[in-house]
Amino acid sequence: MQLLVEGGDAVLEDDDGEVADHRVARGAFDAAVGDNPREDDGVDLERAQEHLERRTVERREAGLVELVVHRAQLGDQLAAAVAQTEARRPEKGARLDDVVETERRAGGRGVHRELGREDRHVGGPARGRDARDRRDDPAESGHREPVTRVDAVRVQEIALEVEQEEGGGAPADRHDGIVCPMPRYDTAVLNGTVIMPYVGPLRCDIGVRDGRVAALADRIAPGDASDVVDARGRLVLPGAVDSHFHIGIYRDLAADATSETASALAGGVTTVLSYFRTGQHYLNKSGPYRTIFPEVVAATAGHAYTDFGYHLGIMTSEQLDEVDWLVGEQGVGSFKYYMFYKGLNLTSDSTRGSAYTMSDTYDLGHLYLLMRRVASASAGNGARGRVSLSLHCEQAELIRVFIEEVRRSGPGGLEGYHRARPPLTERLSIAEAMVLADATRCPVNLLHLSSVEALAAAAQGRREFPHLDIRLETTLHHLALTHATAHGILGKVNPPIRTEADREALWDAVVRGSIDTVVSDHACCAEADKGEDLWKALPGFGGTALLYPYLVSEGHAKRGLGLARVVELASANPARAFGLYPKKGTLAVGSDADLVVLDPDREQVVTPDALHSAQDFTPFAGMRVRGWPTHTILRGRVVFHDGRVWGRPAGEYVKRPAPHS
Repeated sequence: MQLLVEGGDAVLEDDDGEVADHRVARGAFDAAVGDNPREDDGVDLERAQEHLERRTVERREAGLVELVVHRAQLGDQLAAAVAQTEARRPEKGARLDDVVETERRAGGRGVHRELGREDRHVGGPARGRDARDRRDDPAESGHREPVTRVDAVRVQEIALEVEQEEGGGAPADRHDGIVCPMPRYDTAVLNGTVIMPYVGPLRCDIGVRDGRVAALADRIAPGDASDVVDARGRLVLPGAVDSHFHIGIYRDLAADATSETASALAGGVTTVLSYFRTGQHYLNKSGPYRTIFPEVVAATAGHAYTDFGYHLGIMTSEQLDEVDWLVGEQGVGSFKYYMFYKGLNLTSDSTRGSAYTMSDTYDLGHLYLLMRRVASASAGNGARGRVSLSLHCEQAELIRVFIEEVRRSGPGGLEGYHRARPPLTERLSIAEAMVLADATRCPVNLLHLSSVEALAAAAQGRREFPHLDIRLETTLHHLALTHATAHGILGKVNPPIRTEADREALWDAVVRGSIDTVVSDHACCAEADKGEDLWKALPGFGGTALLYPYLVSEGHAKRGLGLARVVELASANPARAFGLYPKKGTLAVGSDADLVVLDPDREQVVTPDALHSAQDFTPFAGMRVRGWPTHTILRGRVVFHDGRVWGRPAGEYVKRPAPHS
């Protein structure tokens, strides 16, 4: 017999899976498990104690553990089984590699002393029948990590609390201990190995109701759900949050939203956070965001297959005055500054940056004023969620000098482009940004770090300014490609793809835990847009369909990166960095039911067709990748299966920080 806690009731389930003829109302159960249960709580003390003793004995004998989700502030709540990983407030130096992360990396465990009491742990290998089951599990060869089996999920009040606070489905009816029949699940994902961020692999089933995770249980009967996804032999991951995307940069925004979010589904991405700015490309105009941003959201809504949000580039003095409005009323929790636009355009064939950005003044003074605005908004937002500034760090004045040298003396191709925008320009730009961030106390995200020098500059910033909230990002293409392997001009991107030594340094930072997020920096363009002139070719390309596949294939299977770390890099950490956690980025009860079922043994050679994008080329062509999604589920609905997108675009705009009211 085992104890399940779901919705409002504690239910005892017999070993054969049949629900016993007695249920314990939530209030009575909570009173019984308290330190001092009383008869006037309406508790049959003898019966409650008998249930608890049986439960303790069975758990000890089976070697199982209990997954516990404690009440917490919604904005600070971690994934199921993880409580209070934010040991310090951001202004005191907390960041993604917080106490839990530090201990996990140091000890190589998914269970941490920080969690405190023994009953707050999820860890330790299962024994007995479950251990025998895993020896025959086809997924075992794919992840090779100890799997904790979930005997029961005790969710005190948090499932009901999250549903009420985030406007979810109504709780099950109950009247003073009389429990109405339990509702059926809309969808159940059964028999899979669930990868929980900050915890690791768990053997459990997932029940979904009203678009949210409603239950994590040792076993859910297939008949208890309207739709069933059998994940036997496969991994179940939280939907990825691709937090660096460029919807509509080179194509019609609505059309691009449709084709490129479809591509995202193929890679297990269920939420994209796209950059937008005024100026050339995108909508090719400037003006106040009060008129432009509603147009952007309207052009995306009804066309995106994934949920979506936007980071906004603040390009003019007028837009500086809109930051508070964007945060408070429009749900924009992150902004961007492009440090090389001070003196260059996007393609690097012109030094007339102001003509490209359509800005009045776009220099370090503008950055300082923007940092003050973002810092103020972040402080005002408080515990409701993080507000931050993303930085593209390349130093324009140095790039101008190096471009002139390379164009005059060579070399050509992507190696020449790498030398024309060398790592020194990243290093200097990061140093400039750190000084201003310190002066303003602005939370910052250092984007698409591409080199040994960029990593060193970021590490120096963290050491010199430990009180700052600094998050580090790198991209799939900087992890996967070099200027010798990226198919020539097709691989042009800013910052450039670099050397094998830089690629290995980035992987080392990922494995060590210095990098917080891995993203695609997806920007769909046609091969014709690249042309034959390196300096006029449009930079960027798509890659979102490789987000989970490449991290599982190269990171986990080849380099030993833990699966929990994979989902942290691609899902939980970006969700936390950009105000979406725990609505997105985890599989806790009450979170959006964004799930990915991934076959760790499925191998495929990368081609443009395999990526489901409108782009007619890919610099990743020819790579052999092992580990692909078979199902992508958005808010409980299967939207990608059998290699194709299902249904019409149903992505929703997500306001950030995610509202808690």
